[in-house]
Amino acid sequence: MARQYMTARELRELVGVSHMTINRWLKDGKLGMPQPVRIRGQRYFPVTEIQTWLEGQRG
Repeated sequence: MARQYMTARELRELVGVSHMTINRWLKDGKLGMPQPVRIRGQRYFPVTEIQTWLEGQRG
């Protein structure tokens, strides 16, 4: 079974940006970035939604 969520760190490493950039993207409603699920204070992003969102950002 494929993983359903990735950590914020894994997302930062995937796209090569800082945690502040991820925070800015989350706050910018125009970008439509998928919102994370919070579990015990940690952010987890839905993998399939992030992949779809990244493909849309690339054009």
